[in-house]
Amino acid sequence: MGAGGARDRVHVVTCEFPGAPAEETFNGVHIHRVTPYTPTDNFFHWVHQLNAAMRDRADALLREWTAGKTPLRNGPRQEPSCMRTIGWPTSAARELKYAYKLPLVATIHATSTEETTASQRYSAVYQLHRVAACV
Repeated sequence: MGAGGARDRVHVVTCEFPGAPAEETFNGVHIHRVTPYTPTDNFFHWVHQLNAAMRDRADALLREWTAGKTPLRNGPRQEPSCMRTIGWPTSAARELKYAYKLPLVATIHATSTEETTASQRYSAVYQLHRVAACV
């Protein structure tokens, strides 16, 4: 059994890694690796480009899974049932949450006032269905 239960299918969209395939299934987890758009030496620009590439890949997967289906906020669902983001929810995660009417779950590692403002924390957590905070 992989990261989910026996009937769960888990897909992870993440950054490319040297020598790793763009698509693979490892321990039952479907991994989709993307390359950031527009190579750059600027870390903040690189993160922005990575987030855009991850959003586009996740959107393509979601479109494939929901083709011909009407998104329902409540009721039985085949796939997907929720989205998870690690760290503060990005605008891409919020955009996909609303487009596909999916609960958004986040694992948030940085909650100190040095790294975020109260307004940023409230805005991010407001978007979530559930929060798993690491303390």
